[in-house]
Amino acid sequence: MTLAKEVEQQLRGRHVPGLPKEFVLPHYGGYSIANVAPTVARVLGVELDGAAPPLPEDVWAGHADGVRCVLLLVLDATGFVQLSQCLVEEQSIFARAADAGFLQPITSVFPSTTVSALTTLWTGRTPLEHGFLGTRLLLPELGVLANMLKSAPAAYGRGGRLEDWGWAPEQFVTVATLGEQLAAAGIGTVAHTQRAFIGSSLIRIFLRGMGEVQGYLGLSDL
Repeated sequence: MTLAKEVEQQLRGRHVPGLPKEFVLPHYGGYSIANVAPTVARVLGVELDGAAPPLPEDVWAGHADGVRCVLLLVLDATGFVQLSQCLVEEQSIFARAADAGFLQPITSVFPSTTVSALTTLWTGRTPLEHGFLGTRLLLPELGVLANMLKSAPAAYGRGGRLEDWGWAPEQFVTVATLGEQLAAAGIGTVAHTQRAFIGSSLIRIFLRGMGEVQGYLGLSDL
């Protein structure tokens, strides 16, 4: 049995009474997306203050010798089973990457929404620690239920933006980001995202501290 299969069985075998058996619990101790940023930092010789531990060294340390640049590619809503199916195509970029390195299943966070997961990826903190728990949140300082995807009051539909009320995206998540801590260690960072997202509230939250943010229009120029 491969290491990936062993880890997958281990992760799927963790249960909590009262929850369906198919519910995959987050494994913040070493096998989750909370452990990705600390691993990237560790490879580059940096320890993230207050973050989750890195992924277990036995699954990545052999590939880290002499590494000076790390490329973190995030495919939102792509699961391990879906990615494994892509490996059947021998010429796919995923198959080539798996052949050159290793394929390792890890868990997401809870709640496994995009905003919670991406904030965890960029901070190395669990949702409970970074506080970005969902797409609709009550912001007590503004006295409003907010649609965090649109950065607007949830009840206003198309009208109004939270920034017009004095809300500052850069101050919403108060824990340090991966970009900020790498910059403090003298390591340069560049983030790529869709050009239309640059300057948006979510990007200002997720990519706070990045040295440079570049935009792409489509898959061809990405």
